[in-house]
Amino acid sequence: MLQKGARLPGDQPSRRDVLIAKGIRGSLEPPKDRKAERHLALELRYLQDPLKLATHIQDTLQNNELSKAVSLTRMASRTMQCTVSWNHIIDWLMARKSQKQAFKIYNEMKKRAQFPDSYTIVLLLRGLAHQPVHETDVGQALSLYHSLAAPNSHVKRTIMHTNATLRVCALHGDLSHLWGVAGRIPDLGPQSADSVTYTTILTAIREDAVMPGPRDDPEAKEILKEKAVHDGRQMWTDIMRKWRDGNLKIDEMLVCAMGRLMLIGSKAQDWDTVLSLVEQTMNIPRLAPRLGSKDRTGEHIRGIDANSVPPDEEHPVNALENQGPSNSGLFARPSNNTLSLILEACVRMAAQRVAYQYWDLLTGTYGIEPDLANYHTYLRLLRQARASGRVVETLRPLIGPDVPLSKKPMKKTFRIAMSACVRDKRNTHVMDNASTLIDFMQQTLSDIDTPTLMLYLELAVSTGNARHITTAFEFLAPLIQNMKSQVSFADASDTTIQEVMELFKFIVRTIDSLLDKSMVPRDEYSVWMKRRGKIAAFITRRSNLRSRQHTEKTHANDIVGETSEKPPGQPHRGAVSRSADTSAQDDENEEDIDETELEQLEHTSVTPVQSDESHPMKRQRSREEIWQARGERELAQKRQYRREIRQLRHFKRNSRKREKVDSLADSPLDL
Repeated sequence: MLQKGARLPGDQPSRRDVLIAKGIRGSLEPPKDRKAERHLALELRYLQDPLKLATHIQDTLQNNELSKAVSLTRMASRTMQCTVSWNHIIDWLMARKSQKQAFKIYNEMKKRAQFPDSYTIVLLLRGLAHQPVHETDVGQALSLYHSLAAPNSHVKRTIMHTNATLRVCALHGDLSHLWGVAGRIPDLGPQSADSVTYTTILTAIREDAVMPGPRDDPEAKEILKEKAVHDGRQMWTDIMRKWRDGNLKIDEMLVCAMGRLMLIGSKAQDWDTVLSLVEQTMNIPRLAPRLGSKDRTGEHIRGIDANSVPPDEEHPVNALENQGPSNSGLFARPSNNTLSLILEACVRMAAQRVAYQYWDLLTGTYGIEPDLANYHTYLRLLRQARASGRVVETLRPLIGPDVPLSKKPMKKTFRIAMSACVRDKRNTHVMDNASTLIDFMQQTLSDIDTPTLMLYLELAVSTGNARHITTAFEFLAPLIQNMKSQVSFADASDTTIQEVMELFKFIVRTIDSLLDKSMVPRDEYSVWMKRRGKIAAFITRRSNLRSRQHTEKTHANDIVGETSEKPPGQPHRGAVSRSADTSAQDDENEEDIDETELEQLEHTSVTPVQSDESHPMKRQRSREEIWQARGERELAQKRQYRREIRQLRHFKRNSRKREKVDSLADSPLDL
């Protein structure tokens, strides 16, 4: 029988279950137990100070005791103004994305004559900015924001409320309402736009231009990006005017938002503007002449001829570069965000030499400590420059036990670094650099990254040098056994198994190419064939294991479906199937197979590694035929053994009968 209040499996979760899943214990309803209410009243005697009450409410919420915190705040509202305590409850609910409950508390505190302050409205608007933002959240934020302009509003609208509302619209991608709010911002006064306002608007313009959607037409996307860059330049003119007058303080976030908006443009002038932008707002000297100047004629710019670019004075779109710095001399302070911005601009312009100079300047003179994202951007630029040697020297300081976790290289780091070596394949020392990267990866990562090893082998094969190829195989020989163990783990993901199998197939193909082209000495053919045979046999075992597991899973699903249609007491034939562990154990006991069969299997797997795509079931059928033949032999032996046992039993039974008859015949008769 179902207990009272129990729900069926198909029922929708109750409101209480939803709140508990969000970490919200209790409810917003007042306690019905008078004893609990007396305890709360006794506790409230020692919380007559609003500050002590607010601190106690915050500690109570940290223990996820929402019901107690709400009850205490309600009781305290009868005798004191405790807006801060209500704010703590609203903030706690908004942090757990319970907007509906937070607005319910907001309306209740107004009914209890606890007037919300400016920070209450900010908490509500910031809570609505948690992703994902829905259309209802935008409408709720706009309604709350416009209510602040009402004559009876106790809270005066400030730029903090405007920024929070703009963020809600920006996260939802609603530029129409965003421009509606931004168009009513006054130029001067406490409600005028600050750096956060402009940063939010510039970021929203950029995200709207690069956001994928129905506007996937390349020409339409380019037009939209050009319009976004144009709107950003016009806004930057207003920003510079306020900055020069001392009415606006520029920070790094605003500069980088404008710089990344310039990077989505398709013109080299937009990318080159980033260097002028940094010089203008951060007082960082420009290390490359302006695009179109006489000193820039020798600099390579991707997709444009520098000699054909007119000077800046003839281009109104470059008016941003002609504006001088602020009269106040308050420059923005650069950090990792600025370093990434400059490197990304250099990557777009293919200006590697300028990037080297900026890297040394910002990490040396300005004392910026690069983070892992900066290193990734710098490695991409080195890959573009085919500088494998500089890649190794860049990563060397990041290898060791003393490196902080935030700067510890990842799998992505070594993939970018190894791809730089692949582009630098004409370098005579490229294999030494690539081998050094493999050493770094072994010292840093707990699990070897298989795609990086694939790039390493592809690099060795692309050189066409037999010594490089054989040296790469000798270098990776100790890692092959580790990768086999990694694949054999039960918790290995399908992606990891697939990557390792692709690497092993590539190794087999490469060995076949070495032997076909006679790139190794003749007396070493047997050694290479033995290596190839072991890897090919492992590929075959894994393929058959996966095929058997898929067959068993399909068979088990069929059994479950058939069993559900049969009567409850009727057993099903073959309801028990072999487990994956038994299948794995059969692979380990492969030595029981005849050596002739195994040798034949390895020889038949020489060519199919290359023709897996055209004949995916060829090797599986050959291996299954071997196991089927072996099973048939064992079954025939068992039948012969049972037949011989039956014959022996019949013979013994007949012998006893004959002995009994003979004994009766020889015995005297009693007359």
